[in-house]
Amino acid sequence: MSRLEVLVRAILNVCIAAAIGWGLTGWLAAPLFLVGVAVTAELAMRPQARSGAEKILIFCGAIVTAFILIGLLLNLTPWGLTRVTWTVAWLVVSGAVLFRRRASATSISIDRLRSRVNRHWVMGLYGVGALAIFVAAGFLAMAGVRVSNQKPLLEFSLVSKNSSSVVVQIHAISTNATYQIVADSVNRQAHNYSSSPILVNAGPQGQTLNESVPVNVTGAWDITLSGVRGSSDTRELIVDVT
Repeated sequence: MSRLEVLVRAILNVCIAAAIGWGLTGWLAAPLFLVGVAVTAELAMRPQARSGAEKILIFCGAIVTAFILIGLLLNLTPWGLTRVTWTVAWLVVSGAVLFRRRASATSISIDRLRSRVNRHWVMGLYGVGALAIFVAAGFLAMAGVRVSNQKPLLEFSLVSKNSSSVVVQIHAISTNATYQIVADSVNRQAHNYSSSPILVNAGPQGQTLNESVPVNVTGAWDITLSGVRGSSDTRELIVDVT
């Protein structure tokens, strides 16, 4: 393998990692990711196959198996299956393959592949099936990252209270929405309270907000956190103010 090819492959691997890490939009990241995985898998499986059909079958099996194993291993780590851990895993796996096969001779020939497909229609069917499996495995892997990385969490809890105010805490993960706090009491002398819109823009690392709710009478107060834009989640606290 020439130095130029090694450099191009390394740059492609880094670009894919950057696309995953930065959350590049799907229609840009997916093709880049699929091309990178195909190139890396072909390099890893190159010495293992003697014919084109054999190479395609091994190629597809290796991709699906690698996706499953990487996902399982990441899920067992303390960091879980997230965009960041997928980025690191991609860099480690692709870098290891490139380092191990850096002395391999390039065997890809577009002309030879085209002539084989023209002569052997079965190879064409193999190719279509392989592409379908490859694309499905890629989407499943990316969907796993997306779901794991965006598990929404919204917690609403009491921090402190006194005769004039109640401090509540909003703790959110992977939530981007606007909420409002409403407090009311059955006491007729109570001044019910509605907060200004509260913007919560929490990523995977989470966001914590403390909000003060004014109260003017003792007794039980019903304090509710409700989504007004971007979410329909509702959380409720019953606070006894004494």
